[in-house]
Amino acid sequence: MGRTDERLLHPIPQMTTFELRELRRALEETLAMETLPRYARSREELSEQLADVIAEQDERERIRHANS
Repeated sequence: MGRTDERLLHPIPQMTTFELRELRRALEETLAMETLPRYARSREELSEQLADVIAEQDERERIRHANS
């Protein structure tokens, strides 16, 4: 299991804000590599997961602003 995969202990909507931030950073760092490590999933899969993380972060931000 890769470094990024280890962070998925539960579904993205159930992750804490800190976990989401760390996962996003790990995904962005991995995708920025010219050559992916051998343990990494495909760029497409990583990009899809990153999009899911960003969408969750955006939704939480929208909810926070709606409640303030």
